[in-house]
Amino acid sequence: MLGKLIKHEWKSTYKVCGLIFICVALFTLLSCISLRMPSIYSAMTYRDGGAFGVLDAMGALTFVLYVLTLLGASYGVIIYLGVHFYKSMYTDEGYLTHTLPVTVHQLFVSKILVGAVWMLLVGAAIIVSVVGLLYTFMCMYMPGTPAEVTGVLAESFSQLFEELGSDIQAELVHLTVSTVLTVVVGPFCSAAILFGSITLGQLFTRYRALMAIVCYIVVNILQSVLSFLIQIPLTIGYVMAGSDPVAYYAKTFDWSLVLSLITGVLLYFASYMVLTRKFDIE
Repeated sequence: MLGKLIKHEWKSTYKVCGLIFICVALFTLLSCISLRMPSIYSAMTYRDGGAFGVLDAMGALTFVLYVLTLLGASYGVIIYLGVHFYKSMYTDEGYLTHTLPVTVHQLFVSKILVGAVWMLLVGAAIIVSVVGLLYTFMCMYMPGTPAEVTGVLAESFSQLFEELGSDIQAELVHLTVSTVLTVVVGPFCSAAILFGSITLGQLFTRYRALMAIVCYIVVNILQSVLSFLIQIPLTIGYVMAGSDPVAYYAKTFDWSLVLSLITGVLLYFASYMVLTRKFDIE
C-alpha cells in the first residue's frame, strides 16, 4: 500500500514541480546565451565593445531573472510542498485522505519520501544549472574545444589535490563525503521538519494554517540557535589549534547533518503522536 501512496503523491505533485524544472532549464539556457552579450565579450577578448547597449541590458536582465529563478525554485518547492501537504491532510481534502485503509506511518512516510525526492531533484537541478553556466562561460572564453577545456580543468584539480598534504587530502575527502551526505540526506530531514511543523500547528484550535507557519519558523529558529551554540566550540577550537579550514568545515557539515537528523526524527515522532490521536480537521 505504501507504493500506491507514493505513486499517487507523485502524480499529484509532478505538474507544479515539473514547471519549476522547466523554468530553471529555460533561464539557464537564456543565461548561457547571454554570456555572449557585447559587454562581456569585449571584456574577455580585450576589445572595445562600445557603449552599453540594448543587448547588454537584455543580458543583464536575463542574469537577474536567472538568479531570481534559482531562488524561487529553491524556496518555491518548499512552499508548494508545504501547502500541498496541509491541503491534502488537514482541510476538507484531508477527510478522504484519512479514510484510506493505510496506517499513519505509511501515510506520513509517503509524503516525506516524495517531498524529499522533489527537494533533492530541484536542489540537484540548481547545482547542475550553476555548474553548467560556469562551464559554458569557460568553454566560450578559454582557448580550445570543450573537450580540451574539460581536460585542463581535470588536470588542474588533480595536480592541486596531489600537491596537498596527506592530512589535508583526508580532510578534503571527509568534507566531500559530508557535503554529499548533506545534499542527499538533507532533503529528507527538511521534509520531515516541514511536514512535522505543519502537523504541530494542528494542535491549536484556531488559525491552524497560520500556526503551522509559526511552528515552522520557530523550529527553524531553534535549530539555527542550536547550530550556533554548537559552532562556538568548533570555532574556538579551530582558532586556538590553528587547524586547517577544510577540517573545520568538515566538522561543521557533520554536526549540521546530525542536528538536522535529530530534529527530523523528533518531529516525525511528534507528528505520529498528533496523527494517531483524534483531532478535528478544519
